[in-house]
Amino acid sequence: MSCLSHWQLRATKQGESAHVILQGLCRASVRGLNADGHCKPCRAYIIASPSSGIAQLLPKLFPGCHVKDWQPIPSKMKGKLKAAVDHLDAFFDEHRGDAVLTYNDLAAAIGVDRKNFKRTIRYDVRFQNALQERRLEEVEVGARGQKGVRAYLSPFPIEEGDDVYTDASDWDF
Repeated sequence: MSCLSHWQLRATKQGESAHVILQGLCRASVRGLNADGHCKPCRAYIIASPSSGIAQLLPKLFPGCHVKDWQPIPSKMKGKLKAAVDHLDAFFDEHRGDAVLTYNDLAAAIGVDRKNFKRTIRYDVRFQNALQERRLEEVEVGARGQKGVRAYLSPFPIEEGDDVYTDASDWDF
């Protein structure tokens, strides 16, 4: 009799979770098409423990989706965290397209040491939620793989039409 390793058990649980999510959502509105045969937008609410790994699994199941933690009472940002989000807003209001704001530049702009930026700003749940709300994604740039953020670019081609979303400000996720 052989025992499963921790990793094998976790992979099996995630596979089962993926199966259940795909079955449930594909029986619902993700199969909906408009008259031209394009997918309609879909919003799904999934309740899962943070330790389940489902939040990290969803972008693999549904490329281009946005995962957002539910916060019934949003926590207020202040200090350097608020300054970082305000700087993101100012930067992306001024720079359109695929401009990238590196974390090094963001840290310097708000006066946070690069070594502390990751711990105090970048991995803070409120900062991550702010990125998602603004449809920003983390990217690597340059030969050394410097990390930063840019406006989310959909992996799917966007076609013009009255019923096709072409501007991220129209998205309702």
